[in-house]
Amino acid sequence: DHRERRDHAESAANAAPEQFALPLHRTLAAALSAANGSGLTEEVIEIVDSGLYPAQALVWPQGPRRLELRAAPFERPMIQVASSTPGAAQYAALELTGLALTRLGPGAATLNLPPAQEVALNFVSVLRSDYTLRLRLFEAAGAERAVLRRCGLGPLRLEDAGEISLSDTII
Repeated sequence: DHRERRDHAESAANAAPEQFALPLHRTLAAALSAANGSGLTEEVIEIVDSGLYPAQALVWPQGPRRLELRAAPFERPMIQVASSTPGAAQYAALELTGLALTRLGPGAATLNLPPAQEVALNFVSVLRSDYTLRLRLFEAAGAERAVLRRCGLGPLRLEDAGEISLSDTII
């Protein structure tokens, strides 16, 4: 199950999601869809278990300026991506934390992430060596950068000019 978590105050960071009546979604695709119409500038989608989420058709939301997809503490969900459609979505910041990513079907494929001024991948694993992760940085005021910390990835494709920082990461 997915819980969409909106952390409004530092003191709320450790509170139980039930205290905030946060929405519950059965799939990552449903959580992304709900974020598309939320009207919030920041969206945090937290996956609360280490389950397999098969055949996820990801349509990235256009509304928020910052989007974070993360695993709950001590969890490692596996997301099997059927498709990834960035559409017109673009973010000031896009962060993925604690996710294991794979895909459907044989042969090489690419996971297209939406463009962002800053992309952060933390503890992300791509489970197939023929699955390319495509990052797009868009130019805005300030530095365009991608930061990868403790990731295990297959091929990585950086589409636009910008800074990339790797720390304890295997590509």
